[in-house]
Amino acid sequence: MECSCEKCVSACKNYPGRLLPQDLRGIADFLGISTDELIDAYLVVEYVENAGRKMFMFSPAKLRRGGKPLFSPGEVVEEWYLTKQGRCIFLDSGDRCSIHPVKPFECREYLGCRNTFMGKPYKQKTADIFFFNRWRGHQGVFKRSA
Repeated sequence: MECSCEKCVSACKNYPGRLLPQDLRGIADFLGISTDELIDAYLVVEYVENAGRKMFMFSPAKLRRGGKPLFSPGEVVEEWYLTKQGRCIFLDSGDRCSIHPVKPFECREYLGCRNTFMGKPYKQKTADIFFFNRWRGHQGVFKRSA
């Protein structure tokens, strides 16, 4: 289900949605760039912790007012970044998603006006565990810059 009402777009203005591993290729192809170029220009490496284990994942970089990234794309964010608000790097000046047909999984599945994720009431811990489990087995992609 899709929505572009102000409540749903407010998520794009504050906390961009996280990607699944398969989102990388679709977004890169849509932009006509390689996945490495996508990561280096548009994405940050976030993480969630569960049972003492950290799982890395990608999300669009958050921008400050004026358009400067809060944290450099391609880099692993520091803990403070995870709770800091910022505009999604893919949100255009008209508050429309510039990659809407291939937007990240969390963007596709979160409805702010209903506060739901995958059709159920949104709970941060539930969403974190969902992404934790989906990125398990894909951590090798983060070693490219090590």
